[in-house]
Amino acid sequence: MPLGSRQRPAHEWTPAEVRTYVSKLLARRSWSRQGLLDRLQERGVPAERAQAAVLDLESLGYVDDERYAEGWAQARAQRGLGARRIAEELKQKGVGRDLAARAARESFSDVSEAARAREVALRRLPALLARGKTQAPIRLRTFLLRRGFPPGVISGVIRSLLGAKPDELR
Repeated sequence: MPLGSRQRPAHEWTPAEVRTYVSKLLARRSWSRQGLLDRLQERGVPAERAQAAVLDLESLGYVDDERYAEGWAQARAQRGLGARRIAEELKQKGVGRDLAARAARESFSDVSEAARAREVALRRLPALLARGKTQAPIRLRTFLLRRGFPPGVISGVIRSLLGAKPDELR
């Protein structure tokens, strides 16, 4: 077995062991359905036993991709990420594209994405201005793009904070 591998040595997982293991994972934090299946595969659990355990806990309401996506999106939005990046992260975690997009959109129901982008920009701007006023608009644009905010929102934020025109940001 390679060093650092999470694969267990040949071990025959019983259904009870699989369910106990999944329950322990869920006790620590919320998981997506696909995330649980991937973790079980990493641990060497046979696919049919993994599916059965996850399906069982899903039917009991312990595994719920919609609830997981909403919680993840809300937490990431509060940390200053835009809807595009949140949706992409959710897709990487095994959440369906439509659900990921909806959860990302809805995470900005309290505060608009533009207002959140402005908050993030205001926190970052002093450090960027200290590095050079002429490059600040470009660096701020790049920073906000990496955070997942749409270009139109970014242009408006930069224009309001620095007075830079969109064609000056390339």
